[in-house]
Formats: sequence, structure tokens, C-alpha cells
Amino acid sequence: MNNKVKMTFAESPTLAGNYSAVKDNTILKKISFNYPRTESDLRLDNSNLVDSYENSNSIETVFDALQTNRTDNSIWKWFVILALLFVVLELLIQKLVK
Repeated sequence: MNNKVKMTFAESPTLAGNYSAVKDNTILKKISFNYPRTESDLRLDNSNLVDSYENSNSIETVFDALQTNRTDNSIWKWFVILALLFVVLELLIQKLVK
């Protein structure tokens, strides 16, 4: 390996920190080891999901609640209408300027 460096770690560093790969008293690259690895823990945490369940007596009430939640957030329609209006306005301005 003329232009490459192969690094193997038989025992992972036990301390988090920044390290340097050194060859002939020159620093080749900086290496960082981060511990603890709690970000990499991919287990599902169900503690916050328990409170979000709602019990209902019939399917009709569930569908009614879903429909009202869906129609209450209709502000996105105004953003789409305004975006289209601004596109048409920009096209008209470009036509009139040329």
C-alpha cells in the first residue's frame, strides 16, 4: 500500500476524544472516537406512546374524529393557491417586461 494507510484497532479506545494518525512525526489525519453510543441504540421507546391512545365505542366516531382532524388543517390549501397565484403573476411580469 504505497499511498494508503490501513488502521486496525484490536481494542477500541475506551476514552472518547480526538486522536491523530502519525507517521514519521507528521500528522496524517485526525480521528475521533465518541463514547457512549447512546445515539446508536435503536430500541423502541414506548413510554411516550401509551398516553396517545384513545378508546372509542364505535368505528363511526373514529372516522368522524379523523375527518375533523383532516379538515381542520386546511391552511395548506391557501398556501397552494397563493403559490400558484404568484407563479402566474411572475409569468405576467416576465411577459410584460420583454
